[in-house]
Amino acid sequence: MLTGLWQHQQQPIPLKAHERPAKSLFRYSCDFLRRTSCDLALRTTNLIRHYIQLLSL
Repeated sequence: MLTGLWQHQQQPIPLKAHERPAKSLFRYSCDFLRRTSCDLALRTTNLIRHYIQLLSL
């Protein structure tokens, strides 16, 4: 959940036509963590360190 909130602050979840978010914060977080773990070679070490700090709270 914390990762989803942090990611939402960085890049807000888009709203659908009926004014509701396209994804839940939980889903946004899961997608983000999955993408990050699959593409570790593309991520910087500072970004990875920040993700680990968020997950350790």
